[in-house]
Amino acid sequence: LEAAEWFALPLADRLEKASLEFGREACSPPADRGKWACQKISDKEMLKRSRTIGEASCNHPTLRDGDQAEKPPLQNALPSETAKNFCRYPPPFDLKESEDGRGFRSAQFEFPEELFNLTAIQEEDFGELAVVNLDMNLFRSNIATCGEFWLIEFYVHWCPHCMSVMPKFYKLAVALRSMGAKLRIGAVNCATQKELCGAFRVIGHPLAAFFYPAGGDPSGQVQLFEYAGKDVRVNRALNYLKAHRDPAWDAGLPEGMEPQRHLFPAEATNDLIRLLPEEYRPTDAVMRWLGNASSSGVGVVCPEKRRWYDAAKRRPQSAAEGPGSEHTGSDTEEKEEDDEEDEDEEKKTDQKEEPPTDFPGSGWPGFEHRATAAHRLQDAAQAVVYTLEEWVVPRAA
Repeated sequence: LEAAEWFALPLADRLEKASLEFGREACSPPADRGKWACQKISDKEMLKRSRTIGEASCNHPTLRDGDQAEKPPLQNALPSETAKNFCRYPPPFDLKESEDGRGFRSAQFEFPEELFNLTAIQEEDFGELAVVNLDMNLFRSNIATCGEFWLIEFYVHWCPHCMSVMPKFYKLAVALRSMGAKLRIGAVNCATQKELCGAFRVIGHPLAAFFYPAGGDPSGQVQLFEYAGKDVRVNRALNYLKAHRDPAWDAGLPEGMEPQRHLFPAEATNDLIRLLPEEYRPTDAVMRWLGNASSSGVGVVCPEKRRWYDAAKRRPQSAAEGPGSEHTGSDTEEKEEDDEEDEDEEKKTDQKEEPPTDFPGSGWPGFEHRATAAHRLQDAAQAVVYTLEEWVVPRAA
């Protein structure tokens, strides 16, 4: 973080600071360390600064009117008329699948009354405080040194994928704020906040990162990627995510580039946030709604049929077939299938068939496919510890 701030300074300022640092005696540190202390501000001031940062993001050269707009550095970037709606939080509307299945349409945000306190959500400024627009100054003074737990999204307004994720991320933030969860949500538009995105080593969009510092350090040092917060359960969960991240997330990295283990795709947020302690995430019912909300606002547990993999037959089967079911097709169909299998075998000589990566036989989601026996044993051990602490060991009244 200090390196990013350093190189953002003009050359003359860097020269002056380096000269002063070189001439300062090691035994006489600067007397004023207050600039790195946590500077708590009210919700009103936080909202004001978030709006200012959002307005600056929406004044980006790529969002100018007509021919004055610069061309975004992305081949499939959407027009500026569309990107203007996604340059800051909160987004002006939700995105829902169109009736013909060809893309999405704009719609109002809807929250089921059986899961949310609609009176609180409809309060003035509630939605705008759900996601805080961040820049380097706000992050440095009010987040990096204050010891709160944050989930931060990194996006650019011209990215189509970022646009599709933004309403989902916003609904998660509203759910967290309405339930008083201890997890705060922030967002960084990397088109205008290059220093902060560079400090987090963001190499794509949309990405997200958890930030859980120990608190203010008098020296001004900020550890972005090491978790040392007050709640050891959170530290353990975040370090587990870093150590067991899905290899598929890094499949598109240029050759020779090391994966950034503190970053993950923003669309995986709902799956990862389930691993946090209860007070840091929404209830299970709300998490199901967030993951499966349809255009009618009704949550569906399994919107699509899951496939399992039959290792004996070496082919995926639908859930309707199930293990042990027999094929009842006609002889003609069986012959056609045999011919197709023979052709495939000729084409795939010396190649080993791989099982599908969407859902293995147990029905676990894709990110659980690579879980080993050791992972399951650790999960079971944590469950035993939780049971002993919460239910067995007596507590003082």
